Amino acid sequence: MGMSTIRVLAAGAVVAGCLAPILSYAQTPERGVTVTERQRPDLDPLGVRAGGFLVMPKLKLDGVYDDNVFATDNNTVDDFIAVISPSLRATSDWNTHSLEFHGGADVARYMDQTDEDYIHYNLGTSGRLDIRRDTNVSAGVDFVSTTEDRGSPDDANGIEPTEYTLLTPRIGAFNRWNRVSLDVGAEAQIYDFDDVARAGGAIANNDDRDRTRYLLSMQGEYEIVPQYAAFLRVELNQVDYDSGVDDNGVNRDSDGYEVVAGTRVDLTGVLFGDVFAGYRSQSYDDPSLSTVDGISYGGALTWNVTELTTVKGSIARTVEESTLQGASGYLATAYTASVDHELLRNLLVGFRAGLTNNDYEGISREDDVYTVGAYGRYLMQRNLYLSLNYNYTNRDSSVSGADYEKNVIMLRVETQL
Repeated sequence: MGMSTIRVLAAGAVVAGCLAPILSYAQTPERGVTVTERQRPDLDPLGVRAGGFLVMPKLKLDGVYDDNVFATDNNTVDDFIAVISPSLRATSDWNTHSLEFHGGADVARYMDQTDEDYIHYNLGTSGRLDIRRDTNVSAGVDFVSTTEDRGSPDDANGIEPTEYTLLTPRIGAFNRWNRVSLDVGAEAQIYDFDDVARAGGAIANNDDRDRTRYLLSMQGEYEIVPQYAAFLRVELNQVDYDSGVDDNGVNRDSDGYEVVAGTRVDLTGVLFGDVFAGYRSQSYDDPSLSTVDGISYGGALTWNVTELTTVKGSIARTVEESTLQGASGYLATAYTASVDHELLRNLLVGFRAGLTNNDYEGISREDDVYTVGAYGRYLMQRNLYLSLNYNYTNRDSSVSGADYEKNVIMLRVETQL
């Protein structure tokens, strides 16, 4: 046997020895836990103990390149953006009941397009009161101050992005009787849009977009066998605009409902999720606005191929508001898929793809939005992470001039206690 053959066999033995524990480890994924969610005791941040709370402070520093800042079909403008994002989350670790507080901000500065600079922030809290082992009530509230995406069809084309706030109070109750459970919830989504100046000095009025959406949901579930259940969900909603009519003289108030039936499955924690189908409808007070209705379907499935690889897929269908003249709203159907993989113990990589179809009611407009993305996340140590992200967006619209393509690359440094 020659020396080269011995070297090959020795190298093969070393590789096999290294792979053996990895392969055996990868064949037994923890039930219901994805590769990105799995605990890594030697790399996860510890947080700061404060009485009965665990406080998790975090700071992210992003360097971003965007090759189409204004999401236009022609005359695209690129720029570099620096973003700093501090955040804080405090979670109780009590034996019963729970309470959580969170807050954060995103402060962005553009190198050239300084009118696009923004400060986003969010605050929120949620709590749960455990009345009995199978009975609880919950409540929460979130407040977000942000800006409208330049790629939105509702963008007012202002000199600066449109700023708006969203306040979302919510309550809920849950009870289980042996194999039967009932989950009831109610929330309000309160939108407040700011006016914005356009080139030439004109002011785009956004007050007619201010609105409140009320949502009441109820889901009953029956566990057929352990880890397999059937459910029926009913949702009612009402949308009330602050203005009686918008700038085009149209009353956009509406009422809607959705009724779906589905199943929830958990096959040994390797494949789990839910699927459902039913019907939904949204009717508008103004006779000039057509009803948006149709079959409702959706779901989300997660497959832990091994403990090192997770594959996800989801479908969601929603009725969205629109400010486009003549359109009552649009039916948005979103398909997404992703793969996450632990390449090394401290290196995660992933791929994302999506397609969203926006079908407008009342006007001849239909948009297909394609997205593709990839990322790598390097866990340098317990308190320091480094990641690189790439995202591509392509909107193919039936309306001339509404198409656009966008490439965004982001390098992030993240520190966390």
